[in-house]
Amino acid sequence: MSVTPEFLSRVGEPVFVVAGGGKRAALASLVAQDPRLTAWRAVEGCVRVELWMEDGAQG
Repeated sequence: MSVTPEFLSRVGEPVFVVAGGGKRAALASLVAQDPRLTAWRAVEGCVRVELWMEDGAQG
């Protein structure tokens, strides 16, 4: 599912569920709090952000 940054900015404690290959760079950017990443900018003000991922998403 995809949502807009505006929607994410209204969520108090978002949970990202990541599955499938080819997401390693995006995950690394999110964990590094890269301000160029739209997902990070949308949730940087949240108190807590959870990241759930399957093994295949890391490689």
